Amino acid sequence: MRNDTLSTKPMIFFYFFILSFALHINAQTSTWYVDNAASGANNGTSWTDGWQSLADIQWGSIQPGDTILISGGADGSEKTYAEALTIKASGNETERITIQVGQEAGHNGTVVITGNQYWGILFDGSGMSVNGYCHYVTVSGQVGTGNECKIRVSDPDDSGIYIRGISSNFIIEYIEIAYNGADDAALGENGNAEIMGITEDIDSSIPIRGEIRFCQFHENDADDIHMTSSYQEIMEFGRLKIHHCEFYQYNDDCIEVGINGVDIYNNVFHDRDAYRSGHPDNIQSYGSYVRVYNNYFYNMLRTDSDEGNCNLYFHPTPATTGSHCSHLYAYNNVFYEDRIPPAGTCGAVQMGFGYGITSLSDVVLVNNTAIGSWGSALTIEFADLGSENIESIIIENNIFTDCARFPMLESAIGFAGDGNLIYGPHGSDSDVIVDYNVYHGEKADYLYYGGEDRRHTYEEFKINTGCQEHDVTTDPELDPVMSEELGVDMNNHKPINETAPVVDTGIDLSAFLNMDDFPELNAGKAGIVRSADAWDIGAFEYDLSESHILLQVKVFLEGPYLSQSMNTNLLVNGHLPFQSPYDTTSVSTFPDNVVDWVQVELRTLADGSGSNYRKSVFLRNDGQIVNLDGSEEIQITAPEDNYFIVVMHRNHLCVMSHEAVNIPQQ
Repeated sequence: MRNDTLSTKPMIFFYFFILSFALHINAQTSTWYVDNAASGANNGTSWTDGWQSLADIQWGSIQPGDTILISGGADGSEKTYAEALTIKASGNETERITIQVGQEAGHNGTVVITGNQYWGILFDGSGMSVNGYCHYVTVSGQVGTGNECKIRVSDPDDSGIYIRGISSNFIIEYIEIAYNGADDAALGENGNAEIMGITEDIDSSIPIRGEIRFCQFHENDADDIHMTSSYQEIMEFGRLKIHHCEFYQYNDDCIEVGINGVDIYNNVFHDRDAYRSGHPDNIQSYGSYVRVYNNYFYNMLRTDSDEGNCNLYFHPTPATTGSHCSHLYAYNNVFYEDRIPPAGTCGAVQMGFGYGITSLSDVVLVNNTAIGSWGSALTIEFADLGSENIESIIIENNIFTDCARFPMLESAIGFAGDGNLIYGPHGSDSDVIVDYNVYHGEKADYLYYGGEDRRHTYEEFKINTGCQEHDVTTDPELDPVMSEELGVDMNNHKPINETAPVVDTGIDLSAFLNMDDFPELNAGKAGIVRSADAWDIGAFEYDLSESHILLQVKVFLEGPYLSQSMNTNLLVNGHLPFQSPYDTTSVSTFPDNVVDWVQVELRTLADGSGSNYRKSVFLRNDGQIVNLDGSEEIQITAPEDNYFIVVMHRNHLCVMSHEAVNIPQQ
């Protein structure tokens, strides 16, 4: 029998020694300086004696843990370096090398790296570097704890940032990456040059590991991020993380990744403004173990061009993932489109599983919100994969509303394959689970699935498969508030109030998924913890703790009116429905003296075109509108504002206050 206790003391001593050694090395780290206006010794030891160009950096002097500061001039100004930053040193797991914009006054402006013949920044893991590799290096444009990108890389002849050779564990943060390749003479409407924002040629013997965060990408010639290393042996999440970045005015793909183990989260993709022909996707992925979550996709299309393929495209290939593809997760994303292009069928989510993929498992598309897609909200091509080689495809808790606006499309959702796949509802032992989704809009009458005869009415799909047993087909009632910065608030499209059809009508997935593999899923896109009883459908969980307003309202209905009172015939004769005729609100018992259901609505604009907040309540026989429990102060979740108060009844014209009334929050 092995006795593990024998090694206890030696192991404790060993770890203590390593820790002490690491602390000793860390104490010897240095700070170096680069300033093209410096006039001193050009040895990098101070701002006065700083290296006078990026090419002057003596990489043989840079040790793990060192920091290189590059002067950006005074705060609010820019300092231009018309040359490349070629990184030829390496940190280690405990001591990174950090290359950063200057932090103190006089040097914390913006560093502009531009106009180089090749790239803007090179992580050089080739034989030309000091050690022959480039690991554990951070390049940061952050000043202090600020959120501005104070390094800008633009207009080299090649890609903005290039990672090559034996390079790993890089961090690229707070950098604006723009106009790379934009002035190349080969470019234009039909240019063929493909110059990326960030790209790589990492040695195939090592996996890509790194992080791109808090960066801005716009107006690069081709893909903003293009990483397609062929190394495929390691299957794990989070080898490459891309998060909290902004992509806009892009030409081709924002992110194209041909590697396994990619996390893409908390990014914003908006307002494509292409000037060259392409086939853009916001995200195109060829690998397995890919998570796409908490992202916001807004207006990929242009009104003057039909270029554009898809917001999110999973397209696994054997060169990346092998013949088996697995663990593709998309959740808590919002896809929104309100532009009308001249043609094209750009959709929200597309998945294609042909191209040599022979088996498929663990594909999860849950709690996403797709609104107004010009093409389909969801298209999955299973090719010739059959029931025997597909497992655990889950499509639940999603909102698909007003999608497939392209006139020639009949359906907002389509599944294609050899026809022998088994579709079913939540809890069934089916290949493809489709349930608890909102399917709403003019193109929601049809749904494509199966083999040759794929066109079915939505009701046929439900009857034939058992899918969507718990569906919502009414307007999901999402908040349409706009913002000046992006045109749409990134936290927009929440349920408008607690009675919206999507609130508490989804399925709690925490009992069915390994939540350790789904960071932030149970928090919703806005960080509101999902209910333990029933999740909301869509990317957002409604916050019941939000401020609310209270009001008391009295009305009388003609017909039941009897001299300062109204009859309660519906209640007395058992004809009063337990569910509201206006939404999904329901009760098991009624308060005393109820006449009927009514709906109270608050409108910011009289014609109803602004923000509207509604609630189903009861009308009492004395004219008082009461809550479901009979209390008289109606509580409606809404911000403080001036509102027109509207009361609706199913058999009468609605009535509205003559003027908007200021109602404070409680």
